[in-house]
Amino acid sequence: MLPVINLRQFAGAAVFDKASRIGRIASVDAARGLAMALMALDHCRDFFTTGAMHDDPTNPATTHVLLFFTRWATHWCAPAFVFLAGTAVAFSMERGRGPREKAWLLVQRGLLLILLELTLVRWAWLFGFSRSSYMLQVLWMLGAGMIVMAALLFLPDWFKLFFGLALLLGHNALDSLTPENLGVPDWLWMLLHAEGSTPMGDHHTLYVLYPLIPWIGVMPLGYLAGRLYRVDSNRRSGVLAALGCVCLAFFFVLRLANGYGDPQPWSVFADDARTVYSFLDVTKYPPSLEYLLATLGTLFLVLAYFERPRGKIGLWLTALGKAPLFFYVVHLYLLHAMAVGYALLRFGRACWLTDWGRCPAPPDAGASLAVVYVMWLTALVLLFPACRAVAA
Repeated sequence: MLPVINLRQFAGAAVFDKASRIGRIASVDAARGLAMALMALDHCRDFFTTGAMHDDPTNPATTHVLLFFTRWATHWCAPAFVFLAGTAVAFSMERGRGPREKAWLLVQRGLLLILLELTLVRWAWLFGFSRSSYMLQVLWMLGAGMIVMAALLFLPDWFKLFFGLALLLGHNALDSLTPENLGVPDWLWMLLHAEGSTPMGDHHTLYVLYPLIPWIGVMPLGYLAGRLYRVDSNRRSGVLAALGCVCLAFFFVLRLANGYGDPQPWSVFADDARTVYSFLDVTKYPPSLEYLLATLGTLFLVLAYFERPRGKIGLWLTALGKAPLFFYVVHLYLLHAMAVGYALLRFGRACWLTDWGRCPAPPDAGASLAVVYVMWLTALVLLFPACRAVAA
């Protein structure tokens, strides 16, 4: 128990302050819990599938309806984590601590999250220690965002709004720039705005999946949205629903124009369903404006929906949402171990899973989506009691 207790002591919920656990903001916990559950579905698909189901499940030319929406439905998880992290900072500011103390706490939590990304999370993905790959994913981005947010605490709200909207709306204008244009190293541009990999010396490789821009602009917008939780639930629900509709309408207008807002234009296929897939196939790495409008718009609608009690499902999701850091780290180990066990039972070996990519997977190694969903639900059932205990 000591590692869990210490982790909670120094990180709290890490991604979200404990203040977010009070009853009047249960909708935030439920929305976060839904994002955690869907994230686990996407990671379960990663571990249990190969080929097109694993590499590019949203490719209109190769996907099918269940595979496409299994992946697409999880797109809003990362924006939800970042946005609600900012909201939780706003909740925490209502408590007794001043900006200076809060800023220092955010810096500590941010550094802890980056450390966890490079250690516990890295090991959970690789399951092998001979690999010299380092991946910067969600926890790195959240940690860096918290450090930036610590500085923004000392600046007026109008600047937070300007900073967030400028990065959200304008970052796709940077797509045509290259490190050579800017005169900066490749690794620095990847950290800032370009997903990719770069060598670190002779034996190490850095993979950047979540560059800082525009993610660090989403968190201050979530911080400002925390003001909504000072008004009554009915009014807040209406504002959230309106914001969601505006974002989704803006998304459809930009997507139909097929110009600025996403580096990947959509195409018309002979098959209407594939045309729809192409229209919805927005860029996540790095996140385009259209991606963020679609996902944040959906998040606002989910938050509005959870303003009313939603029975046992709502309570179940709330329990998951109150232990996000615990869930995030543990679910990776659990799903990876389940995938290894499945491979051992089916093939008698699992080397492509125990030391990521060190040996080729059998041609038929990928499980069906039916198996993915069964394993996902099994993992959620196994994790729920532990999350409830941590949340308590």
